[in-house]
Amino acid sequence: MNKNDNRTALLRSIQEACFTLHELVLYLDTHPNNRKAFAMYQTYRKRCNELTAQYESTYGPLTANGVTGDRWTWGSGLWPWQQQEGGNCHVDV
Repeated sequence: MNKNDNRTALLRSIQEACFTLHELVLYLDTHPNNRKAFAMYQTYRKRCNELTAQYESTYGPLTANGVTGDRWTWGSGLWPWQQQEGGNCHVDV
């Protein structure tokens, strides 16, 4: 698996975990006493945060909130949905 494949796979994992997290939030808005759903929420919140941290430590900020360090780096590289092949950027669909 090359670097772009790893990046794409990690980004897909983030999307899946954060989508599930968002759906659990919506469910818990109408079922706040559901302990099983809340436990799942905690699990997916942790997973989403861990995957996002892994992505950002390797590829840079995923969102503007992910900028760390001593300078502003948001938007200075490829966007998460872009990959570089042969020196040209393109959007994967």
